[in-house]
Formats: sequence, C-alpha cells, structure tokens
Amino acid sequence: MQVVSPLPQLYYLANFLELLEGVQQQYSEILPKPYGQFIHRFQRLSPNAQALLVRLLSRKGNYFRLAKLNYPELGELATAVEALAAEQMVALKAPVAAAEWLPLFTKKEWMTKITAGLVPGLQADAGWKRAVMDSALQTALTQLLPGQAQALAQEPIIEITVQPLFAWLKLLYFGNARQDLSEFVLRDLALSQFEPYVINRQTRLFADWAQVSDHMAVVELTELWQAAAGDDIEALVAMAERVPTPVNEHHDVRLTRKCGQLLCDIARQLERLGALSQAQSLFGKTHEQPARERQARILVSLGLPEQAIALCRAMTESPASDDEFEFAHAFAYRVAKKLPLAYWPKPTVYQPPTEHWRCPKEPGEWGARLPEWAVAKKLSASGRCFYVENHLFLTVFALVYWPVFFAPVAGAFSHPFQSQPHDLYSQDFLKRRPDVLAKTEAWAFSAGPDGHLPLPCLLQRLEQKNGINHSLVFWPAVDEALLTLAIENISVKDWRAIFDYLWGDLRARRKGLPDLIYFPSTGGAELIEVKGPGDKLQTHQRRWLAFFHQAGIAHRVVNVAWQ
Repeated sequence: MQVVSPLPQLYYLANFLELLEGVQQQYSEILPKPYGQFIHRFQRLSPNAQALLVRLLSRKGNYFRLAKLNYPELGELATAVEALAAEQMVALKAPVAAAEWLPLFTKKEWMTKITAGLVPGLQADAGWKRAVMDSALQTALTQLLPGQAQALAQEPIIEITVQPLFAWLKLLYFGNARQDLSEFVLRDLALSQFEPYVINRQTRLFADWAQVSDHMAVVELTELWQAAAGDDIEALVAMAERVPTPVNEHHDVRLTRKCGQLLCDIARQLERLGALSQAQSLFGKTHEQPARERQARILVSLGLPEQAIALCRAMTESPASDDEFEFAHAFAYRVAKKLPLAYWPKPTVYQPPTEHWRCPKEPGEWGARLPEWAVAKKLSASGRCFYVENHLFLTVFALVYWPVFFAPVAGAFSHPFQSQPHDLYSQDFLKRRPDVLAKTEAWAFSAGPDGHLPLPCLLQRLEQKNGINHSLVFWPAVDEALLTLAIENISVKDWRAIFDYLWGDLRARRKGLPDLIYFPSTGGAELIEVKGPGDKLQTHQRRWLAFFHQAGIAHRVVNVAWQ
C-alpha cells in the first residue's frame, strides 16, 4: 500500500506560484499589461497575503464574510486583508446583486435580519423553507439602496476583485476552463502521474493574445448557452455571430472544434424553432458533426431532396467520420426511394459469424459481466480467455506509439497535466510528426508482416510507463502475462492493420472493440463479442467486426441464453 506524504502547510500557494511561473515562462511577451502588473504586485506581497488570496480565489463566489474565514496556518487575517486591499485585489464592500447576498448567511441568520427590519419591505414567516425564503429575499434585495447594504451586512464583507483575471491565467496555463489548481494537489499526493514531455515556447498552445481571447470568448459563450439556450431566434442568431472564427495559421484544432460544436448547438435550437434558413446557414459554417447531416435533413424539409442527395454523395466521397459516412448512405437511400428519377444503392450491413450458447447462470470473477464470464469459462477448456474490451488494443497502441503521442510539436503541450497532446484528434496529427512516426514504425514492424512486435521492448515500456496518465490507457487491465500472450499470438500484419484503422478515426474507433480475446491452445488469437439476453450489437461494435472481416482477423459473436 502506497504511503502518501502529507502536503506542506502552504502547498496551495506553492502551486499558484508554479502556475504564475508557467504563464510567465511561456507567454510573458504576449501578456497584456494588467496581467504582468498583477503578477508583479502579487510577488511583492507577504506570504500570508499571497496565501489568503489564493485561498479566496479557490473558493466559490466573489464575496466572503471576514469573520467566517478560518485558515489556522495564516493566523490573524486583518493585516493580510489590508495588504490585499492596498493592491486592489480585494475590497471591503457589500454585494450589489441579490444572488451574491443569499449564500453569505444561513437561514437562521437571514430570519434574524428580516425580523430586525434590516431587509426593507420583507416580513419574516416562521414556516418558510429555505427556497421560499430565498425567493422572497431575491425580490426584496433587488430594491436595496446602496446606503442600506452595510447596515444589512453588520460585519465586514470582502469582495475579490481579481477573479476574472484568475480565470484568464488558468486558461493560459491549462489551455481550457476545465482544469484547476486541484491538478497540482493530485500530483503532489502521487495520485496522478504524467509523462515528462517538453514544455516551452515552441510547444505552447497560444501563439498570440488574440488566440487566447478567442478561447475565452468560446468559454463564456458556452456558459451563456448552457445557462439559457432560449427560444428567441434573434438572440440565438446574435449569439452565433459572436462565436470566433479560428485563424488557420494557429492550427488550433481544439478551438476549431469548440467553435463548431457551439455553432451546431445553436443551429440545432434554431432548427427546432423552425428557423430553417438561419439554421442551415450556421451549419454551413462548420465542419463539426453533425453539421452536414443536419443540412441534409433541412434540405429535405425545405423540399430540396436532390440537393440533399448531392450533399450525401459529398459526405460518402469525403466523410468526416464513420458516423457521417453511414448516415449519408442510409439517408440518401431513403430519400432516393421517394423520387422517380433518383437512385441510391441500398446500404449493406455486415453480419458477423454468430453462435448461440446456452450457459448456466453462475457468479464469476468479473462481477456483473456474467455472460462474458460464462463464455470465457467454457472456452478455458481449450485455451486461455481474457476480458479486454477496448483496453488491450488501446494499451498496446499507446505503448507502440508512445514517442509519437508525446513528441515536442508546436501547440501540443502547454502544462504538465496532460494525458494527451492538444491536437491528438486533428486530421493531420501524424503529418505533423513524420520523423518520429517513421522511426517508431520502423522499430515496431521490423520483424515483417508474419513476425511479432518487439516484445522485450514493449514489456520494458509497460514497466516504465505503468501508471502514467494516458487518455487511451487503463493500466490495471493489461499485465505482463496478457501483453506477452497478445504479442506472441498476433502477427505484425494484424497489429498494423488494427493500428492503421485506429488512426483513421481515433476519437470514434477507440471504443467498440470486442469483449474477449481467446488464445486457443493450438495458437493464434480470436476476438469475441458477447451478448447476453436482450442485448444486441451497437453500431461502433459492428464497425469493428466488419473491419476484422476485411482484415482477415478471427472474430465471432456469441449470444448467451441462460439454461
């Protein structure tokens, strides 16, 4: 059992200083003046004042009661508050908005204030639930005059004035609005490990401040969208007009994707509201899915089926994904059937070899996966069988291409808490890493198509990298014994086919692999998808089975019925 060392008292301050240092090292020449000034002013504060500000920035909200702040490691807080106020990082100021007042006091405290007449125009009701009281307060507090605010508070209230700036600094450091200072804590507690990839100005995510601003605009617009999608068509169109247009030179696939997803969301809402022309226009501004799918459907709704079929033909000729390709075939076929002069071939669906087994229903070692356990137990009489689902092939894929995933490429890595490069799912991911890709594949496939992957090197890499965060890997699922069996029984030809198929659409194809891998005593390997009573194959599973058929890789489906 791993022993976790306790964190130092001011661990959070050390983490914040590390964040500031990272921002300065990568972006000092593009930082607007207020950000550089904040960093300089923060650095000249006393450690206690610095620590207090970090504590406050890490909490929810912008207003806090001084009397309720309790940080024993900082001792008396008045001096630190005074220093922060002098640097205009906090202000002794009561809230203005009603929503900012409500969380400051408990229900009992609010009832006392209402009873004392401190909330003008509101009479206390002893039977109030908190939600009812909050609703009444919301109305009353909106009518609060500036001079009444401090009387209502009856004690010092602190407002943090640099919270928006902190949000920008986190975006600069992490490249997203999702991660925060807790990443440092998990690392310091040894609960998460990351590859020590190169981080410098050459690999940073943002090229200039305009790019940073575009990211923040998308963050804010997405939050606005999620808070209230609304049914005001003009407001939706206006929101869409505020979505940034990514600059091609930045090669910022994450920004492009986020902008496209937001446009699709807004366009879909417009479509639901019947604003088809506006929706069609927005869908046409992005290549994100399901933009072209929705355009085809709208064209049919507008009475333009021939144009819908033409768009489907373009999708089949240059599909953005497996989903889009299959939609285009199925949709165009249905539309063409209704037109007298149109023709589209009926889509075909691969039917994998399927067996029907009756098995006793009994508990096994895989918890709730009783059908999989039943099949594996039966097969164990003539070989070895493992439950692997996506984990085995993705882990071997990651081990083989590890140097490719973590190559120092511009825009790939900007902070030490990444389980994948920023551009992993971009269409030109491999094109941007030609040298390391060529070197990696020359090493991995050196034994020829009928040989095997370099097992000793992969076992060594498994030992070295085990536990390091990688978005494709679940380490507990693959051990040395399973890796050895897989490498010894699957040829380089089959591994390479699987790897190439994964690279074709990694985001979609990282799921859907069969449940079991079976190693017969006679040698080789077979992939088995197990379906229990009432279960059926999913689309992404059918795709993998169809690929195995094309690649000549042994596979089957086993439908289990209980005895």
